[in-house]
Amino acid sequence: MGCCLAGSRAFAQDVIILKNGDEIQAKVSVVGTEAVTYKKWDNLNGPDYNQQKSEIFMIKYANGSKDVFSAKDAKMTNDFVGTLQDANVIASNPVTSTITDGRDGKTYKTVTLGRQTWLAENLNYEMPGSWCIDCNIYGRSYTYEASKKACPSGWHLPSEAEWTKLTDFAGGGSVVGGYLKEAGTLHWKSPNTGATNSSGFTALPHGFRTLLGYLSEPTKFAMFWTSTESIFPNIKSFRLDYNKSTVLIVESDRNIGNSIRCIKD
Repeated sequence: MGCCLAGSRAFAQDVIILKNGDEIQAKVSVVGTEAVTYKKWDNLNGPDYNQQKSEIFMIKYANGSKDVFSAKDAKMTNDFVGTLQDANVIASNPVTSTITDGRDGKTYKTVTLGRQTWLAENLNYEMPGSWCIDCNIYGRSYTYEASKKACPSGWHLPSEAEWTKLTDFAGGGSVVGGYLKEAGTLHWKSPNTGATNSSGFTALPHGFRTLLGYLSEPTKFAMFWTSTESIFPNIKSFRLDYNKSTVLIVESDRNIGNSIRCIKD
C-alpha cells in the first residue's frame, strides 16, 4: 500500500468506489493530486478516463491493497487507521432515519451508507421459527427458513455480496468491524476491540441459538444471516467478535438461530 498521492499503478483489475455508492470496474494507471486516471475494465484498449478524487471514497486494487480518501481528498491508509477521528472520516457520514413495520407497528432506526439503507437495529418480528430473551434490546433469533420471510415489505435479507459492499463502504480492512459494533461494554463483553460505531450500524452481540435450543455466547459475538446458501445445510453468516475489529463470513447450519439486519430493496 503506497503512501503518496501521485504515481503510477499497473494492477490487473481495480474497483473505484464512489461516495454515492457506485462502483467502476477499472484498471487504474495514475493516482494524481486532483484526479484518478483509469481505463474501463471492459475496454482496456479504449480511452483514458479521469475521476475527481473529491468524488471517490475508495479504490480497491487487484493485489488486495486499498486507498481510502477522506472528505478533504487526503488519502488515508490502514497505517493511519485506529483513532476515533479516523474512523469517523472513513465511515462517510451515515444518514439515519426510522421506519415502522406495518405488520406489528414496531419502529426501527435505519442507517444509509452509500446507496444501501439498513436497519440499525436487530429485527424483532415475531413469527414461527423465531425466539427471543430480551426482545426490545437484541431483537429475535431466526432459523434460516424463517429469515427469508421475516423482513417487512420493501426490505429483504441481505446477500453475502451486500454485506461485503457494506463493509467496503464502512472502511474495509482489518478495522471495519469496530466501525460497525456498538461502542463500549454495556452489551458487548470487554474489551470490545476497536468498537466506535462510527458507521451508525450499532451491531449488538446476541450469539446464536443452538440446535439444542439455548443461546450461546450472547455477549461475545453477533451473528447475522445472509441469503447466500453454501453446501447444504449451511448458510453464509456475517460475524462480529468482542475481541476483534475484523469481520468474518462464516457458515452456519440453517436450523440454528441468528439475528437479522434487513436491507432496503
